[in-house]
Amino acid sequence: MNQEAVILKTTSQISEKPEILFQNAAAAWFRRLSPELKPSSEVRYRNILTCHLLPAFGERPVETITRAEAETFRIRLLNEGLSPRTAAAILSLFGRIMRFARDELNLRVHEIGTLSIRQQPKPLRILSTEEQILL
Repeated sequence: MNQEAVILKTTSQISEKPEILFQNAAAAWFRRLSPELKPSSEVRYRNILTCHLLPAFGERPVETITRAEAETFRIRLLNEGLSPRTAAAILSLFGRIMRFARDELNLRVHEIGTLSIRQQPKPLRILSTEEQILL
């Protein structure tokens, strides 16, 4: 390889920023937020990360995670038998970490958007006049 080719190769390697893995972005997000969290929230977030998000996306560079993959993940959560509320909490945390990566780590993440889960509303029971009086 001639000297000019070596210089060009070296320059291109230096200018490329290292890929930040999802697990590293999640760790940075958690470190930033944990002083403000109640202990119960900290445990809940840690469990969601450990059981769901890191196994699915941990080794992936954040900038390579697409909307289609996030949608597939949403469907998988529901097919695993998780309650809609639990699946919604997992997706909410995923979205928060992706926004943190975009806004705080200045990464070019794919637009994930809102990954919603329809939750069945609980039936509303209207109390009779007699029941209202007893209250």
